[in-house]
Amino acid sequence: MSNTRRVTQKRGTTTIKTNILVQIDENEDMRMKSNMGGAEPSFSHWGYTIGGVVDIRLGDLLVDQNADIAGQINSYRVAGRPEHFDLDHTECPLDLIVKT
Repeated sequence: MSNTRRVTQKRGTTTIKTNILVQIDENEDMRMKSNMGGAEPSFSHWGYTIGGVVDIRLGDLLVDQNADIAGQINSYRVAGRPEHFDLDHTECPLDLIVKT
């Protein structure tokens, strides 16, 4: 499932950029492993910026600017090396931070 969201990028406690348009997809490989006998759910995703390259770095936090259907504000931690594609977009692995 794919979602397009506006997020705020944070590095530590500093806000780097706001209103970044990002497509967030579930990591299909992790979901398949979970469905094939994995005991724990997957919170692994891929993020794709829309409308240009963004200076996203490992460890950055992307915070959703709007609540989801359950009323939660989701946060995603950049969990791997972001890859920049010319002037088109940036891709990066994300981990959903689950709040309890």
